[in-house]
Amino acid sequence: MTVHDVSLLERAAEYGDGFHCGHIVINWFWQLLRSMTDDQLKSFLWFTTGNDRIPVKGIGSVVISIHRRGNDSDLLPVASTCFNMLSFPEYSSFEKLKRCFLVAMKHDRGFGLA
Repeated sequence: MTVHDVSLLERAAEYGDGFHCGHIVINWFWQLLRSMTDDQLKSFLWFTTGNDRIPVKGIGSVVISIHRRGNDSDLLPVASTCFNMLSFPEYSSFEKLKRCFLVAMKHDRGFGLA
């Protein structure tokens, strides 16, 4: 995934629960993605969609639904990979958003199914 892919993903994104494309926290979110390395972007894709590969139809075919999960807190972002849904609090700073996302992405493996 590249910075170009991030722009395509941003154009296809949907928002809910108080977030919108001009919201400051959403601007920080896209700023964070644009600053990530290729490996971090793959990790983000895995965290959000359950797959670290770009679909055959291209990254623009992936619609990520981004939702506000309450006011500022130290809660980590949560993803529902079946629905490409991402929810996170209205973080009070870019640094907090970055820290919480990087922690969540680092510890993105659950129990799994046998």
